[in-house]
Amino acid sequence: MGKYLVTTAIEKIWPKPYSEVVYLGEWCKLYDRTKFHNKFNSITLPYHWNDRNKYYNDYKYTINLYDEILVELSFELNKIHNSSFSNKYWEILIGFWLGYFIQITFDRWFMLNVAFEKYNKLNYIILSQDLYNYVPNDTYDFVNRPFTDEYNESLYSQIVNLCFSDYVSIETVGFSDQTVNSSKRNVMNTPNYINLLLNRITDTVNKEFFIRTSLPAIENIKLQISSCQIPCIRQSRPLPSYKISANIRRTFYRNWRKQTDEFANLIRVLISTNIPCAFLEGFKDTLRFIEKYGWKCSPNNIFTSTSQCDDDFFKFWAASKVEMGAKINILQHGGHYGTGKFSFFDFYDHKISNTFYSWGYTKKGKKSIKALGNIKTFKTNVNYDKKGSCLLVLMDLSRYSYMLYSTPVSSCQINDYINEQILFLDNLILSIRKQINIILHRINFLNCHQEKLLSKHNDLTFDKNLDIKNSIKKCRLYISTYNATTYLESLYWNIPTICYWNPEYWEINDESKALFEILISVGILYHDPVKAAHKINQVWDNVDAWWQSDELQNARKLFCNKYSKKIKSIRELKINLDL
Repeated sequence: MGKYLVTTAIEKIWPKPYSEVVYLGEWCKLYDRTKFHNKFNSITLPYHWNDRNKYYNDYKYTINLYDEILVELSFELNKIHNSSFSNKYWEILIGFWLGYFIQITFDRWFMLNVAFEKYNKLNYIILSQDLYNYVPNDTYDFVNRPFTDEYNESLYSQIVNLCFSDYVSIETVGFSDQTVNSSKRNVMNTPNYINLLLNRITDTVNKEFFIRTSLPAIENIKLQISSCQIPCIRQSRPLPSYKISANIRRTFYRNWRKQTDEFANLIRVLISTNIPCAFLEGFKDTLRFIEKYGWKCSPNNIFTSTSQCDDDFFKFWAASKVEMGAKINILQHGGHYGTGKFSFFDFYDHKISNTFYSWGYTKKGKKSIKALGNIKTFKTNVNYDKKGSCLLVLMDLSRYSYMLYSTPVSSCQINDYINEQILFLDNLILSIRKQINIILHRINFLNCHQEKLLSKHNDLTFDKNLDIKNSIKKCRLYISTYNATTYLESLYWNIPTICYWNPEYWEINDESKALFEILISVGILYHDPVKAAHKINQVWDNVDAWWQSDELQNARKLFCNKYSKKIKSIRELKINLDL
């Protein structure tokens, strides 16, 4: 029978139990299906990005390819739509999807290379499906698909058929339950008529446009008033669902010259079968939709934190305004910016913005980056309970790689992460461990963090509070396990905080290292979960004596001034935003 290649966790296309199986990666094996996995004679291929130097070099390669293809794709989209929009217009519109798609596809393609370099012939079972079965309607429809087994199975199948058909014996079974444009949304969601009316009034007056800025709502309104704007809360709309045209896709983007770079050739082919409908079949209809329902103002400045990512209604509108001379300004929306060694989020936001407003950092030679301060925590304050519990905040990531940045990537590294948490809990004094409240990530990626932790310590408590601030109020010590937003907020609020993470997966850039070393020197940051646990054991009975020391407080203030800076007033905020 030979060996079977398994690329995802969809067991309906696995071979019969006791077959010889080659798992493409750890993502194929769900924790709660271990007994079933044991029925196979299997090996799991080593993951290519366990070599973190390769990971960084591949990130740079995909960024260079992104820049190259963006120019080509902008030309092709202008040609098919009989338009003459600038590259900047198209980058605002499609750049987030394009970068995302290139990076996930590179990972899938390379791991298939790993498989077929080791085995020159494998059996491969695929789901029967239409070539265009997984084409997303728009960016919003796309962004969560790379987390799913169904989408990845489709992508692997496309790559195998295009690049590796000589190496596989293909068997087709069943039919995918996933349908075209699965995340259809009602265009005419129940509108907030009062807000729509206010928008119509303000559109004739306001020259500054604010949407999803990450500012607390009341402070957003105050900022608008202080900037001589009629205050309003902007609401976007979902796009209509569009019908896929196989005829258009068969001829789209076919005139590029083949190169020696195999992956670059592959991604160009796959764009035609994977680009969201809103940018191809539905483009002209979307323009008309935006003309009808879009905001009627002509702003000088557009401010947002997150709408530039997956909100295509906003992006169509904003791109057109930028063509008319408006400036697009991005406000930092979370952690990792300015500290991680590399990040596509960071790259893209800086690339499309006229000004990027950070939570405190600047960079030499980057005049477009201005220090604003932490807008998420602006005018907020959270107190802690000196006799309270301990709050442990865990992250989770997709079993499949997606956007490339300095984090653990894919299941094997995420498994390492949860094993570090178990090691941390192992080394806590029992009485302290019983006072731990654990907050899991809001998205379930089927990594089974809770089950894995409970298998080692069945007395753990999990905090279901969706508002982390309420949980902080009940704790005496806050523990952050990853380089993202949460510890920047706790340090801002002066909550006793201990952080620990693996520096091999959470690489820090050279500009940030000195300040992180200061956090290490005062016992806030650890790279070893055992040492972090021992520190907690040491200070637990009198956390305040340690936390309120002059040395530690000076270190906290120094760090926050760069990466989570306090904004003192609306006036200061207005001045920093150049309003």
